[in-house]
Amino acid sequence: MTLQVPQDKNHVTDLLPAYINGTLDGPTSERVRAHLLDCEACQSELSSWETVRAAVQLAAAVTPLPSANVLNAVWAKIDASPRHDSIWQWFLKHVLHLWLVFRRQGPLVHKSIWIGSALVILAGCALVLFFIPHLYNHPHDAETTLALIATVTSAAGVAFIYGRDNDAGLEITLSTPTSIRIVMLCRLLLVLGYDFALSALASIVVAVAHGGSLG
Repeated sequence: MTLQVPQDKNHVTDLLPAYINGTLDGPTSERVRAHLLDCEACQSELSSWETVRAAVQLAAAVTPLPSANVLNAVWAKIDASPRHDSIWQWFLKHVLHLWLVFRRQGPLVHKSIWIGSALVILAGCALVLFFIPHLYNHPHDAETTLALIATVTSAAGVAFIYGRDNDAGLEITLSTPTSIRIVMLCRLLLVLGYDFALSALASIVVAVAHGGSLG
């Protein structure tokens, strides 16, 4: 334990902890006792180990033991059979978990996706209404144009929702117990839902401008 004890095969420093605890066999214990009579270095080492043992015993003496009620409650929980949730509880737990994962994906999606999608859909709506005159009188062509723009916008947004270069929280995402497939699905639904809402809004604007129905 001390640095002053030479690393000599004649010393018994390695046996002192077991000697103090009384776990040595008879011949070995006698050999250690005989060695301690003449070796001051090992005697000093023995004193250090005795001090450590006294401190440990004092700490154990002043530490209160847990009550029997606490121990019985712990053993009862360990021995209890696992509780099976009902179908309704299982459904609520998983739906709540999915909702929490879904709600947390918004801040992880880069802001450029939200802004870029809105600007592209807005530009497509303006293109149909103002810059291609013949589409104004052909609702079907206007619908096709908007559908193409919305599809390209959604594809571009989905391409940048995940990845080491685009996801600042990738390491945290990978370290959570939630499956990465669930995370990606929630993020995908979030971006596609946003693009769908923008496309629906643009379609309503075009329909109203053409004098058509919302349907």
